[in-house]
Amino acid sequence: MGDLLVTGGRIVPMAGGVRRGERAAALEVVEGGAVAIADGRVAFVGPEAAVPARLRTLPRLQAGGRVVLPGLVDCHTHVPFAGWRADEYAARLGGATYAGQQAAEERPRGIPRSAAQLAAAADATAVGFSGRRLAEALLAGTTTIELKSGYGMTVDGELRQLALMAQLRDKTVQRLVRTGLFLHAVPAGVDRAAYVDRAVNELLPRAVAGSAIEAVDAFVESIAFTLAEAARLIEAGQRAGLVTHLHAEQLAPSGAAAWAAARGVTSVDHLDHLDPAGVRALGGAPTVAVLLPGATFLAGDRGPGVARDLLAAGAAVAIATDLNPGTAPVSSLPEAAALACRMWDLRIPEAIAAVTVNAAAALGLSGEVGALERGARGDLVILDGDDPALLAYRLGAAAVDTVVVGGEVVFTFGGAKAS
Repeated sequence: MGDLLVTGGRIVPMAGGVRRGERAAALEVVEGGAVAIADGRVAFVGPEAAVPARLRTLPRLQAGGRVVLPGLVDCHTHVPFAGWRADEYAARLGGATYAGQQAAEERPRGIPRSAAQLAAAADATAVGFSGRRLAEALLAGTTTIELKSGYGMTVDGELRQLALMAQLRDKTVQRLVRTGLFLHAVPAGVDRAAYVDRAVNELLPRAVAGSAIEAVDAFVESIAFTLAEAARLIEAGQRAGLVTHLHAEQLAPSGAAAWAAARGVTSVDHLDHLDPAGVRALGGAPTVAVLLPGATFLAGDRGPGVARDLLAAGAAVAIATDLNPGTAPVSSLPEAAALACRMWDLRIPEAIAAVTVNAAAALGLSGEVGALERGARGDLVILDGDDPALLAYRLGAAAVDTVVVGGEVVFTFGGAKAS
């Protein structure tokens, strides 16, 4: 952990907790601002003239009038994996559907195919492949990133995927959050009820006992698991003190989001086909609505989305990449934000909140990451210019000039100058 004083910036702190409603549409900017990081934690945010004397001797980085944001938080990915499925995307361009590919039994497609790719890869190969994905995300400003299992599809396979996450943690400066997506797809030829039982009664306890996960997740969909099946895992995760998530309403309405909101699930993710009752439920609950525009776009769903309805209802909206080999080979949060703005009419302040403070809340990390406020991790991103709109204007990593993690500069194009 390092010490750093960033000066001369247009600081966008995103402090004060989750952004909803009118607050999500507002953007506070500290002109001529400074951020002091001591021993890896934010010690001061405010006007440069007000920096305490004890912090003025820290190593300096001159932002040169550029926008300074909290480090970006990607709250939904499917790393680690070990191969791409570009041919499936090409097939969807020709009329195939994601649901049809997922159900294929001959020449497996979808989740079973990624499971086979991971099973066939040596640990070093899988870690190398996945490590590059994390590096891509870091260059685009992601300093905290969630990783999901779900491509193991057996008890031993899932535990191996969690062990790969531990290896990745040793190879990156990013904060990694490990989620056990233990109900992702039913393997061919496996008894469904027995599979759910093993996930709840064997896999989850072993992962918790080994301190291998911080969160648990399940996929509720006609091609995956029922809400009743998912509820068993989620409720067991809550009893174990874990953060909880649900993949919900991606392909069709299911009522899963309203159920999650009523039961204190930390986030519900996808929501392409959320119904009005689900919108109302999330508008009145702490559960974060995580939207995944890359998956919506690349899976071929061109609907109007529910982002504006959720925002109008007062829901906390986050955006994530859903980085995965089948439907969202997207590692850049700025790119995901750009898609959300164009597809669903998010405004720039809403998009910034969605990839910082609200995404942190979706991971149960409010106050720790996603905001520049006293005591938070000293993670920040300096954009390549003085306008916050650059985040969703210059696609991909191009928006980012400098990335700081824990008070240490881990990447820079050099626009921000050390002094």
